[in-house]
Amino acid sequence: MVAGVVAARLAGVGLEDCARRGTAFAAGTLSRLGPELPPPERLAELMRAVRVEEL
Repeated sequence: MVAGVVAARLAGVGLEDCARRGTAFAAGTLSRLGPELPPPERLAELMRAVRVEEL
């Protein structure tokens, strides 16, 4: 998750997209065996599935 947030911040995206990318990285990593991220297409799918709401 941290890697996704850092990568997003380095890309200059906003906080909402940082949360999406971090969550997608975490979910993608947990769905695989070993320390690998899924392909970029799968990460994009996961990012689209993340809903960010104000508390």
